[in-house]
Amino acid sequence: MFHNSNIFGPSFIHILYTECFKIEKNNSGAKRLRDEGYKLVSTLVFVVLTVVVVVVVVVVVVVLVVLVLTVVVVVVVVVVVVTMPI
Repeated sequence: MFHNSNIFGPSFIHILYTECFKIEKNNSGAKRLRDEGYKLVSTLVFVVLTVVVVVVVVVVVVVLVVLVLTVVVVVVVVVVVVTMPI
């Protein structure tokens, strides 16, 4: 998706694959300023991706806990109903 992007694509791909910033040797002030922008964008993208992953993991864990608790409650109710004297 980002392979043909001239501005942000290489930085996004580098972060996604290596979880590191792309550091290049700078020869000119303009290039150094552009590369600092890339580093800032890379940092922001990495932070956002990390937050998204953490939120997804938390949601999945909460859903699993709710499912397990539901099963436990159903089993307890069934056991209580079955063992009740008539």
